[in-house]
Amino acid sequence: MEHVWQRDHLPKLEVSNLDAGDIAVCGSFAEHAAILPLLLPELDEDRIVFVAPLASRSDLEWILRGLHLHPNVRHLVVSGDDQKASGEALLALWQHGLDEGGRLPGSRGSLSSGLEKAPVEALRTYVQIWDCRGKPLAEVARSILDLPALPKEREPQ
Repeated sequence: MEHVWQRDHLPKLEVSNLDAGDIAVCGSFAEHAAILPLLLPELDEDRIVFVAPLASRSDLEWILRGLHLHPNVRHLVVSGDDQKASGEALLALWQHGLDEGGRLPGSRGSLSSGLEKAPVEALRTYVQIWDCRGKPLAEVARSILDLPALPKEREPQ
């Protein structure tokens, strides 16, 4: 079975500017809550690429695939309640990378095939991650306003 990011995960996203935005937001949010409209009163919607769920390891993997597919994303903002520690796993991945066996830091298991150490390392170097978990969305939006615009320096993979 071939997994295609656009077909399989895109319906779960709130999409703003896939072609040129430089910021993606992910997190565990109340089910079916539209996050983008809550962020936009404070933000320039052209900078937000997408808002993605992050409630499971599967969501984490889809976010990694999306970051490879959309190299214009230079900032990843992790927000929400993080009830299942998926945000913690993503932040640990960015801080420590995959181990020599290709496993996530700690006892979090492995990523699916196709998400190997070298491509994950490339993302860790290229995309800056910001921990805004547990903050009100208005505060997250203000934090996003302070993120510097960074140029796209790679091609989609």
